[in-house]
Amino acid sequence: MSKKSDSFQAQMNELEQIVSRFESGEIDLDQALGEFERGLELAASLKKRLQIVDNKVTEIRQKFVANESEAETNTALADSTNDDTNSDSHSDDAIKQQLF
Repeated sequence: MSKKSDSFQAQMNELEQIVSRFESGEIDLDQALGEFERGLELAASLKKRLQIVDNKVTEIRQKFVANESEAETNTALADSTNDDTNSDSHSDDAIKQQLF
C-alpha cells in the first residue's frame, strides 16, 4: 500500500481504514500482514507526532506560568516599594510632628 500524505489527519484516516478492514473481515491473510505492518508504522508515527505536540503544549504552558509568576512578582515588588515609600513618608511626618 502506498503512503498517503504525511499530514496527521491523512495518516489517521489511513489507519482508521486499515482498522475497518480488519474489523469487517474483508482482508485476506496475505494482505493482513502488510496492512498490519503499515498500521503499526502509522500508529508509531501518529504517537510520535502527538508526543511532539504534547511537549510543545507543556513548553508553552511553562512559559505562560513563568511569565505570569514574573508579572505577579513584579507587581508584589512594586506594591512593596510603594508601601515602603508610604511608610517612610508617614515616619517622616511623625518625626516632624515630634520635632515641632
